[in-house]
Amino acid sequence: MSYIVHAGVPPDTKADPCASATEALATAAAYRKRGVINVYIVDAETKTPRDERHLRQAALRERG
Repeated sequence: MSYIVHAGVPPDTKADPCASATEALATAAAYRKRGVINVYIVDAETKTPRDERHLRQAALRERG
């Protein structure tokens, strides 16, 4: 499953596509480390928001 990480406040939002939940979590963490407060993650296919709890569970499933 792929995700899109949005950072910033619209209309100045930066969107980064991510191929996996692990990559999406890492990208979101990198934005927060740089001080970006508004970081949110959406499912690339359905365009629905995903919380980090869901992503952590998906990342564990990816590892096997």
